[in-house]
Amino acid sequence: MIDLKKSRTLGFAWILALVVIVSSVSSFITWSLANRSSAKTLLQSPRLCSSNSLSAYERHNGAGGSMYVSVIFLNSSKSECSLFGFPVVTLYNARGFPMKNESQKNSPSFPSRPAIVSSGGVAGFVMQFPDGAVPGIDPRQGCRSAASMQVKLPHVKQYGQSFTTYFMINLAPCDGGGFEVTAIQRGDPLP
Repeated sequence: MIDLKKSRTLGFAWILALVVIVSSVSSFITWSLANRSSAKTLLQSPRLCSSNSLSAYERHNGAGGSMYVSVIFLNSSKSECSLFGFPVVTLYNARGFPMKNESQKNSPSFPSRPAIVSSGGVAGFVMQFPDGAVPGIDPRQGCRSAASMQVKLPHVKQYGQSFTTYFMINLAPCDGGGFEVTAIQRGDPLP
């Protein structure tokens, strides 16, 4: 005599096992296609820019109580290359010491994406900080003057180290609250 209860339980277990197997195979196929697609995209994107083919310059201007410093990198190689990520910026006072009260915050408005830089093209980032008088702080005494700025591109190597460039720059962040930096952007960077 066939035990219907055992038969139903066994049948249910087989169906459940079949569903799990089909789901696993489906997930594997989806994962394989997604990884093949991202690997193909990665292989098709241009190589990282070389430190030998980059030159940098800056420009700054103020607007609405804020100072905007754009740092632009020119690709002088004969082929396109890519830059990505957030640069690391350090401000230095007139005596050459890092300004520890002025720390970097990465902008959530500009996520990191590869920036393809054509031969002779540019890419860059923007640093922004308050530049107006801050209530309770006398600007002549409360603002700390930055005499120079160091910029590192962590993904671009120069002799095994991160590509680094320096700018003599006269800035005065007034609030001690740090500054915001965008990720590298293709073309002329926007704040």
